[in-house]
Amino acid sequence: MISISDLMQISHPGHRHYISQKNINDDDLPLFLDYCVTVVERFNHHSEKNFQTSLENKNCIVNIVDLMASLHITDEPEDVFEIRKKLHRELSNFDYVCTVMSRCFVSPGFVKEFYENLSKKLNDEITAYAGLEL
Repeated sequence: MISISDLMQISHPGHRHYISQKNINDDDLPLFLDYCVTVVERFNHHSEKNFQTSLENKNCIVNIVDLMASLHITDEPEDVFEIRKKLHRELSNFDYVCTVMSRCFVSPGFVKEFYENLSKKLNDEITAYAGLEL
């Protein structure tokens, strides 16, 4: 049996940012990104262990982390615009990954909603931090 608390990583310190209704402080964003990486890794672990299948495009979250690190260290306009363009693509990929994960659950319903809300929360936070246009 797969532990829901393991899938949702409720003991991870970044989980508090997931459940918070407030925007994440810039200094706490790396912790939330680590939380998102861990959630995807744990889902993929259980998928490989129990169903011998791996999430397609699971590295999009690592790409988002790398792009955010790049954005943090540059202020060159051409670099920033390119990073923002790549972030849009990777956020779309992450939304797809979360949709795939959520479709694995019918009940309890809150697990399905968890993955849907995780995608929205990450998208909102990255959009605010990186100044992405919707």
